[in-house]
Amino acid sequence: MRKIIGEFMTKVAKVFVNCNLCGKNDTELLYVIKGFRIVKCKNCGLIYVNPRLTKKDLVKIYNEDYFKNKELYRREKEYCGYLDYVKDEKNIKAVFIPILDNIEKIKPRGRILDVGAATGFFLHLAKERGWKVHGIEISKYARDYARKRFKINIQDCKITKFKKNFFDVVVLLDVIEHLPNPRQTLEDVNMVLKKDGLLVLITPDSESYIVKFLLKDKWLEFKRVREHPHFFSARTLIRMLRITGFEVLRIDSVERVLTIEEVIGNLKFYNKPIFNFIFRFVKFLGIEERGISVNPHYKITVYAKK
Repeated sequence: MRKIIGEFMTKVAKVFVNCNLCGKNDTELLYVIKGFRIVKCKNCGLIYVNPRLTKKDLVKIYNEDYFKNKELYRREKEYCGYLDYVKDEKNIKAVFIPILDNIEKIKPRGRILDVGAATGFFLHLAKERGWKVHGIEISKYARDYARKRFKINIQDCKITKFKKNFFDVVVLLDVIEHLPNPRQTLEDVNMVLKKDGLLVLITPDSESYIVKFLLKDKWLEFKRVREHPHFFSARTLIRMLRITGFEVLRIDSVERVLTIEEVIGNLKFYNKPIFNFIFRFVKFLGIEERGISVNPHYKITVYAKK
């Protein structure tokens, strides 16, 4: 992670962009976090970073250190990526299993594409259930892990590499907020989905009550300002889905399974002395790696059909 942070702390190239939802360039400033401006479009309400890192610099983030960031909870400036994504496999899959259950209530097994497949945890679950799995991932570390561990061939390619009307289901799980051009990505997804194909997304909800009225600029998703160029709400995401040819079927609040260490690590950013003390006690008991189910009500799963 030091290499990544070293780049971040030096002067990096930034690019100004118009709103990805409506195309306008009329914004109000919400927050400045780590030197980046988070703005809100006055026309449609989309929240995004402007100026932001170039696409080239965004891609550089996702190396092995991104998935194993030992400094994640120690210093706020290094809040990026995951403490240990691979080690947390069981808890991550616990979130994916009910989503796959819901998918199978809507669609019989067929071809499924995971855009931003990371280390292949979701695709592994789907493969075990009989799905024909395909994945796209820009991180070489993550792709190599998926190939070696699960024998899944995840590619670094564009969605448009696949044939039109090819997939029954496409998922973007905690991905759309990372994309430099989410509207174009959704248009590409629409092209490769079959008629009545299913799209499933997970993303933080920037207009949830806990964010809008309580956390505000202290929201940890906002602190990921370098890796998250966009912050959707249910409202702006629904609008973008409709524009790109989708009909929203349902929206659920996401329940997450985190280790006690992860929960306390996140809470440290709100009151470091108290939660440092609590963590020492938890570590003394030897239960820091125990998984617990939490629902902070600021992340949503959206199911939509073509």
